[in-house]
Order: sequence, then structure tokens, then C-alpha cells
Amino acid sequence: MPFMDFPKALGGPTAASETSPAQAGEGPRRSLRWGGVSMGEREEIEYSLETGDNVQSFSSASQDVKLITQVLENITNGFYLDSNGGDGEKNSNTLLLELTGWRGLILEPRVYEFVTLWGKFRKAWLFLGAMSPHENATKIGFDQDGTIDMLSGHKIHAYALPRFLEEMGGRRSIDFWSLSTGGYEAEVLNETLLNSGKNIEIGVILVKFDGRRSGRGYQSFVQARSRDATEELVFEILHNASFKYIGGLDAYWINHVEPRFHYQDAVFVNPTYFQIRDIPTPQSVKAAPPPPLNYPLAEQDWPGFSTWDSGYSADEEVERIIAYMEKAKRDATAKEPVAKAHRVEESRLEGVA
Repeated sequence: MPFMDFPKALGGPTAASETSPAQAGEGPRRSLRWGGVSMGEREEIEYSLETGDNVQSFSSASQDVKLITQVLENITNGFYLDSNGGDGEKNSNTLLLELTGWRGLILEPRVYEFVTLWGKFRKAWLFLGAMSPHENATKIGFDQDGTIDMLSGHKIHAYALPRFLEEMGGRRSIDFWSLSTGGYEAEVLNETLLNSGKNIEIGVILVKFDGRRSGRGYQSFVQARSRDATEELVFEILHNASFKYIGGLDAYWINHVEPRFHYQDAVFVNPTYFQIRDIPTPQSVKAAPPPPLNYPLAEQDWPGFSTWDSGYSADEEVERIIAYMEKAKRDATAKEPVAKAHRVEESRLEGVA
């Protein structure tokens, strides 16, 4: 599907970029945009967020705060990859990072969400599309909730990660990857970490996954698969890629009658990434507690709430976020004085009155 014809005032694509990458025989370059402006117009346009430019948690369960204060505290002004980034604000795991100085690439396959994302003026590369489950460029279908559906009438261009980075100047390192592809995360991880993208350095991966309850299509990456089988596959792939699991985030109830919870997100770190930079490798991450119990135990107290370990208290997290932002500013300052042209004293050319 070609890009919609946005007004030029919003930095919409030119007529040439309405040709799809597949029709043009090119990669994703024609469709990549810098936060709502074309690749050659990287002005620092102000954000247009519903919540304003306040520093707060934008994630669904404080994942961004937990990551900054417990995992990414020694990594400032980094580069992120946000797969299926939604509208760029609600439930975003990367917006808070961006407000502290990070930049990145956001992919979103749904048109209406992408239009909203475009209007936020995120300081990131934007792409209306998705990641390919294999090394070849293809088209992936999605339903209105962002779940993979190869029988959907909405199919969008998808590429393997190396193709995106190649079009962005050949970047070879990603500091943080927020991965959610609507049901084929394991296939994307396998292709990226063990095949076409194995030479790309990735520091931290937060992967959201679930089972595929119905196979919408004949392709292997949409066939039904339980959550347990998906979890086992994800952990096996990341183990084979030398990543270390340090904990889960976004706790949710899997049973309300006899309270039991699980995590929707799993956090993995690459020890080599941290060792090369001579910074400590994170050993664990603590999540926010699950939401209050609903019926039939809404009026009952779960003893786990009183003993839940969230890592840092709310006040400590505020202090650590402030310290992180100050560190990011210091790290971003020039290491050497900027050269300036100046005269020690006024002078006048000979023969000029």
C-alpha cells in the first residue's frame, strides 16, 4: 500500500515516494522518514504529544522506568529499535528514552496508528511496515489489533533488519530493541540473531510474546502455537545467540480464582555488549506488581502484594531518572572545544578607506 498523501507542511512524502519499495525495486529507503519529515530535513521539530513533553512513564506497566533505572542506567544517548511502535506515545517503551536523548527506528504496520505516530514528531526514523520473518523482502498481513494475519486484506512491506540499517547509513549496533511483532517474534529473533543479522550488535532486548491461537494463512510463521511452546522457542533462540535472561516485566494474571501471574515481557541482555564497553552487565530486573485483582477475588487481598519486590521505590526511581538525564546531558556535551573563527584585534585591509 502506498503512503497516504500527507500535506507537505507535515513533511509528507513527495510524489516520488508514493511508489512502493517493491514497485520501485528498492529497499525501505523511499519509505523511511525522520520523525514526520523527509530524510533530508532533520530539523528538531517540537513534539506533539497528548501528554505534553513531561517526563513520565509511557509504558503499559512502567517498563521504560524499570529498564532505565535497572538495566540501561550506564547507557545514555543510545539507539533503539521499536518494532510495532503503535501511535508512538501510548504504551511506548521508547518515548521516555527518546526524551532523555536517545534516537532510533520505529516500525508500525497499521496505517491509522502510523498516521498518529507521524503526527507526534518523534525524533526517530519512521517506517510504515514491519520486520520480515526471513531474509527476503515480503509483505505481511495484520488485523486491526496488530496481530499477524496473512488472510487480511491489509498487507504491508516487511524487510529483515540488515536492510533497514543499510539504508540508514550502515549502522551495525542497536543498544535497545523493544520487540513486538504481533505473533511472529520468535521467527524475527531467529532471522536477526542467528542468520542475516548475526553480525549486528544488540545490547538489550525486551520481547513481548504470546501464543498463536489460530493459523491465519498457510505460512509457517502464522500457524497455531501455544504460549508455552513460543516461550520455549524464544528462550532457546536467545540462549543460542548468547543472550542472558534477567527477568520479566508487565505482570498479568493468568488465574483470578487461585491467583497466579505471569509476565508479558521478557528482558535479555548481551554480556559481550557490556564487557566491550567496560560497564557492569545487568543481572536482574524487577517488575511492577500485577494489577489489582478483578472478579471473583476483587474484594480479597493477595498476600503477594505486601511482599512484592519492585526494585526501587517510587521516590528512588524519580531520583535515578533525574540522575540519568543529567548524566545523558554530560555525556552528550562535546569532549573538545568547538573551533571558532575570530580576530584578536580589529584589522583593516591596506588601501581601504
